[in-house]
Amino acid sequence: MATRREGIQEREGSPYWYLHTRIKGKLYKKSSGTTKYKEAREIRQEWIVDLKRQLKTPTNTKQKLSCLELFSEYQETVEPNWENTQNPKSTKNDFLRNVQRWIDEIGQETFIHEVNLPGIIKKFINKRRKDGVKPKTINIEIAFLRQAYNDAKLSQKYLLGNEPIWKTFMFKKEKKIDRSMSKNEIVSMYQAAKPHAKNVIFWRLVSGLRKFNSMELTTQMINWDKMTITFIQKGNQEYILPITHEMENLLKGKKLFPSESDEEHKARVQCLNLDKPGNVFLYNGKPIKSIRRAYKTAQKDAGFTKMYREHDTRHTTANLIGNSEHVMKTYGHSDINTSRIYDQSDLKTRSDSLEKIGKLVYQIVYQNHKEGTDQV
Repeated sequence: MATRREGIQEREGSPYWYLHTRIKGKLYKKSSGTTKYKEAREIRQEWIVDLKRQLKTPTNTKQKLSCLELFSEYQETVEPNWENTQNPKSTKNDFLRNVQRWIDEIGQETFIHEVNLPGIIKKFINKRRKDGVKPKTINIEIAFLRQAYNDAKLSQKYLLGNEPIWKTFMFKKEKKIDRSMSKNEIVSMYQAAKPHAKNVIFWRLVSGLRKFNSMELTTQMINWDKMTITFIQKGNQEYILPITHEMENLLKGKKLFPSESDEEHKARVQCLNLDKPGNVFLYNGKPIKSIRRAYKTAQKDAGFTKMYREHDTRHTTANLIGNSEHVMKTYGHSDINTSRIYDQSDLKTRSDSLEKIGKLVYQIVYQNHKEGTDQV
């Protein structure tokens, strides 16, 4: 019968001592390879130490990943695509801004697998809400973290811990609202604007272009033979803008309206580059990068109580077009839902129908009233 002492036992049919130990409820066994009990005991002690060391080491070889390393890895993935965006510098700045926001929240050296990510995200949402940040912006910020996390997850090299159920952190998509100016507001702001700002405001109103495209307009982009201007829009897509009569007047330095005084006309033309290679819109002889300050100043001088953004000029021109299909084709929207907020076709249809009904009712009532009067 086999004897058993201190995790060492004899086995029938074998001359060697047999070793065994239990760690966290699991039984491990092994032959000592020796017939001497003293040697077997020493082998068992070394074996247990080695076994515990192996068990403490993760069975996988995944690396720890800090918060800073998470976004560094993600940047290597997305950075090659920045050159294909409409404004690479702006795209990079947006990326770095989001990185800093999450580093401040999680901690630069904190390992991702050691944090309660769902709890951090909920705390982040509450904090951003208190700061008055719009749900749409918070969605973008959370989506940024999600993309970085999924990028690391795909590599299968890192310890990431429990992944949040991302959909629980997302808000309902905000309904787009019309931010366009009224006709009276357009007139008031234009009249109050400085000469260099008048050129840009008028150009954006008649072209409907985004701010970035308007600011980058150069004389080399203008094809007077074909009466077109070629731009690169969002998504690196080519966009051809037909030159209208109003655009031609502006770009050739003519008066925009018969009522424009000679003094106003001269001041405007001094802020235009009409024939030399380079940017069209100038201020003190240098290309204009932004009219944000002049745009706000014009509104304040015009007595506006509600302040509009530069991009609201594009909303205004889309609203003037009024038909969603035409807006989509004119402005190169990728989603018809973006164009539908400017759709006035239903209102026009109702107006036309009610006018028709009004005329018919008038004729019926007038005819009956006339016949009754004649009989009296």
